[in-house]
Amino acid sequence: MQPKGRKNSLVKVENGRLKIKVTQPPEGGKANKAVLKILSKELKIPVSSFEIIKGINSRIKVILINHQNIDEIEKKLQKLANG
Repeated sequence: MQPKGRKNSLVKVENGRLKIKVTQPPEGGKANKAVLKILSKELKIPVSSFEIIKGINSRIKVILINHQNIDEIEKKLQKLANG
């Protein structure tokens, strides 16, 4: 995650990780919420399906995705990774 960017965007995959830029500052969890909203939009699943389980105060995060169809999510993530 890169806070205080020019626009909210999922930029690319680096070393098996998604890089997401957000305009929100990291104060008060605003940047974390923006990250989850971007993932929700890109994967087309509700934001309530995401939970940051590690790295709440770090640029590197581990995010749990609770969704009924994990195969569908894996395909979407693969598509994002490949551009």
